[in-house]
Amino acid sequence: MTFAMFAGCLLISIGPAIGFFCTVVVRKSYLVVITIGSAFFWLISIMLSAILWFIIPPLQNYDWLNMALSVAIQEAVRYAYYRIYSAAEKGFANASGARGLTQPAASLLAAFASGLGAGTMSSLVMCVSILVQAIGPGDLYLDTCPQMSFFVNSACLSLAFLLLHIVLMIVAFDGFKFSKYSEIAIVVIAHYVASFLTLLNKLPNQCLNTLIALFIF
Repeated sequence: MTFAMFAGCLLISIGPAIGFFCTVVVRKSYLVVITIGSAFFWLISIMLSAILWFIIPPLQNYDWLNMALSVAIQEAVRYAYYRIYSAAEKGFANASGARGLTQPAASLLAAFASGLGAGTMSSLVMCVSILVQAIGPGDLYLDTCPQMSFFVNSACLSLAFLLLHIVLMIVAFDGFKFSKYSEIAIVVIAHYVASFLTLLNKLPNQCLNTLIALFIF
């Protein structure tokens, strides 16, 4: 993969996250803390999934089962993260960076920053870790996706899940705060649907359809 391809895939994957961080998050110190904390919690959820994958052999043979468990863990960790955030919310509200904001606006920004942290860490794990190891001559195309480079496909998938994490976190925060169980259910179902859509990549010539479905979804 040439440097131009590497740079392009990198910008597709985390370019929007960098833009959001520089234009929204970095202006409020408490949002930076929230973003980092959310990224850390998402990483914990993936580490838990990886540990279970290692110690439970059936998870290594069935992708759908591993994916179902991973999404369940991520949603459980999302709720745990919100509980910790809500316990510290008063402290964030009194922080200098939060002054001048109404409570709904501050909560929306906190939810956005939380989604950005989780989505950025997701992109780093899904795509950037692969791109770093692929610098050099040549490219990679899979038999199931001959019309698109594997690296471009990975970058687009990571972008889709970056945006998904932001939206789901905003909806989840509102659902958790006001006990709107319908919104919580929507978050969980949407996460499962989006995750299972990626299994279409295993079918011949479905990678473009998978990306289209994810971005429309």
